[in-house]
Amino acid sequence: MRKTEATVAEDYYSKIGDVIIPTSGETAEDIATATCVMKPGVILAGDLCIMRPSKIDGRFLSYTINHKAKYDIARIAQGKSVVHIRPEEVEQVKVCYPGKPEQEKILHFIELLSQKIEKQKVLIESLKLYKRGLIQKIFEQIIPSRDCTEITIEGLFDNIIDKGHPTETVLTIVQGVGTIPRDAIERRISYNQDSVSTYKRVEKNDFIMHLRSFEGGLEIANEYGIVSPAYTILRAKQSISPEFYYSYFRSYSFINDKLRITVEGIRDGKSINMPSFWKIKIPFPAYEIQKTYGNLISRFEKRLSLAEEQLTNMNKLKRYFLTNLFI
Repeated sequence: MRKTEATVAEDYYSKIGDVIIPTSGETAEDIATATCVMKPGVILAGDLCIMRPSKIDGRFLSYTINHKAKYDIARIAQGKSVVHIRPEEVEQVKVCYPGKPEQEKILHFIELLSQKIEKQKVLIESLKLYKRGLIQKIFEQIIPSRDCTEITIEGLFDNIIDKGHPTETVLTIVQGVGTIPRDAIERRISYNQDSVSTYKRVEKNDFIMHLRSFEGGLEIANEYGIVSPAYTILRAKQSISPEFYYSYFRSYSFINDKLRITVEGIRDGKSINMPSFWKIKIPFPAYEIQKTYGNLISRFEKRLSLAEEQLTNMNKLKRYFLTNLFI
């Protein structure tokens, strides 16, 4: 850090409602992004275009730039490796805006929606924290206290290798969700169609050890289909509660206290020693106990999923209004 005796011109101290955009960036989209400064007295860098609007609320102007005028700004930006735009060029960009009363109404609505989204995020994080505590308590305190017996993984599950079903639905793994049809993923995953006959068939509620299980635990098959031959498929030899064991196989107790000792290698070269994996002892409470706690965890998962779905819908609503209000 270096000290300097240089003074800063008054114009470079922020005022509430100033709107700034960068005058250079790696792409045209980088510099076509506006921010409204809501704190006075901040020294603004010299590589910023500083706008101090009088007829339009700074917050409204920043929304207008980010959702409408950014395309006009991006078009006039110049450069290849680094893109530049001059303040006098930004001044030529035209924006449409309503009167102050209408601006205030729009901003009030957006801010209320933004506050609701932030509260929902806090709720979701609280639910996730409570869920981790609940699962940890179940597997570290409640289950052991009930004279719960133990059984090896190979004692409770079979290793399923069922290939030769190329017409079945190809499934992919999403950590914390389980399997979903590969075609349902927005991000397309390429694979060799000729190799699907080597894929392993899974049934609903099979457990799957995937390539990142050493850090995230096992996943569950949500439907019938086929998965990569690199995965290990576990199928229960007797009636169990899938919800109970899915939570257990993703719990801190299992991943850090049981699974970790079977992990070999470092960093991206990590893998699980399979002979050791099959010998891991896991809790084996009575089926009714499994079912009771499995249902409890499942109900909580549904509550969390509902909260996350509500957040997704709120964000979609906000994007819709931002896109359609600033046209």
